[in-house]
Amino acid sequence: MIIGLFGGSFNPPHKQHIKIAQKSLESGLIDEVWFIPVFLPVHKSDTELISFSDRCEMLKASIQGKKGLKLSEVERELDGPSFTIRTIRHLKKQNPFHDYFLIIGSDSLNDLKNWKSSAEIIAEAGLIVASRPGYTVPSVLPSKKTFLINIDEDPVSSTEFRKKLKLKNDPFRFVPPGAAAIIAEKNLYNCWGTEFRTWVEQIRLKHQNLPTSIINHLAGTASLAARYSAELTDDPRLGWLAGISHDLFRASPDQEILNVLSKSDIPLFKKEREIPMLGHGAAAACFLKNLDPNFPKKVITSVRMHTFPRVRCGKIEKALVMGDFLDPSRESKERSKIREMELTPQKRFEVVCRSKREKALKKQLITTL
Repeated sequence: MIIGLFGGSFNPPHKQHIKIAQKSLESGLIDEVWFIPVFLPVHKSDTELISFSDRCEMLKASIQGKKGLKLSEVERELDGPSFTIRTIRHLKKQNPFHDYFLIIGSDSLNDLKNWKSSAEIIAEAGLIVASRPGYTVPSVLPSKKTFLINIDEDPVSSTEFRKKLKLKNDPFRFVPPGAAAIIAEKNLYNCWGTEFRTWVEQIRLKHQNLPTSIINHLAGTASLAARYSAELTDDPRLGWLAGISHDLFRASPDQEILNVLSKSDIPLFKKEREIPMLGHGAAAACFLKNLDPNFPKKVITSVRMHTFPRVRCGKIEKALVMGDFLDPSRESKERSKIREMELTPQKRFEVVCRSKREKALKKQLITTL
């Protein structure tokens, strides 16, 4: 088997990383791409480098379901500074029947002469070189086993992602949805900021009175809602926020829900007046409206409406409806099947809405689809 080794800090992994890997596979030169996050960088000092475990988790989520793309944690096994020549020789010793190519950008090709044991690297492995903005490929290539791949140049970089995040721009479109969801959920790169952190602290105080089953459901829903928000090109932080908030009153007695709603200007549906438990979304929305600083309106709307999914609604609401229904803690064959389907975000939402409405019809919570 011929393996393409794609090393880097992946801090975080972004969509261009995935494009380069897939384009390398399409070249026919290799059978698989192994992503190799560095354990301890030696070529550049990155003061914002997050943990190896978090970077691996983001990579796993980014390549999940993508044929031929794999993660290797070999740098953790080797420990110490991440020298390419050491990694290649270690892998050759582990897998003597594999051949290897090193996947690099044209920027790295220009700098290759400065790498430790660069001549040995060229002797040990072929090179697949992807173009990078602002860097031209030398007229004389390092070896006969150097191949160039055509790929649309994109200025996106991990550094640019972190820079935009500090400026409070929305850079999540640069990273795969799986990685975006993890960043949002774990507050990586301090992506929450002061306001968001304040909201989370107030919501988690409310969590203290909830049963473990509800807390687990909120966590599972939030993870999926963050991912689906990113897939729908909205901010995964808002999807995650909706996820941890939507069932704050799901286990509350009817009277508590009614008391909260009596102080609210949120209009109720007929079924909510008849069955107070169905008003738990409205009660949670009322709680969120009273938080300081002012809570994001589209998250409040999403939480309020999640028990009554609307075909026409905002992206965060769609993400929450899907996350709530498909949370793995609500395991069933139907839900597992929908989660595993290769669907566009919109189509998945439509399938979920249909299924939720069918269930509501059976329970006589609605009278028509």
